[in-house]
Amino acid sequence: MFVGEKTQLKASPTELSFVWTSEDTEVATVDSNGLVTAMGDGSTHIVASSGEKTCRVPLTSITKIPLTGFNLGTTFVALSRTGKRTLVVALEPSNANDASVPEWRSNNTDVVTVDYRGEIVAVGIGTTNVVCTINNMDRTVVVNVQ
Repeated sequence: MFVGEKTQLKASPTELSFVWTSEDTEVATVDSNGLVTAMGDGSTHIVASSGEKTCRVPLTSITKIPLTGFNLGTTFVALSRTGKRTLVVALEPSNANDASVPEWRSNNTDVVTVDYRGEIVAVGIGTTNVVCTINNMDRTVVVNVQ
């Protein structure tokens, strides 16, 4: 969890009454209904107890470092008809920890395809765009295959 985030935990069977506690309230707190709030960096356990039954849920809380942008190292790639090239994502800042998994697409799969790793493979002659999306931000590389 990121510091400041909340998440609702549920214990079962629901007909039992549970007591919720945090082993380290500087890392996370929990209310009587199981609502957890991340308070600071670190790791702890949230404990749900009912009678002799106890369940410990591990929790790690870190400070969010927002992604402000990213680049792909180039805006143009030239390939031969049998060429391949892998684009590498560079996050800005490099230690951003809230970036979604990159989503790749080719605007014309008759010219190039692109896989989940950013590997572009030439398919036919032409020019098209390859687009990478992270956190609703797009970066485009023009790809020319000759």
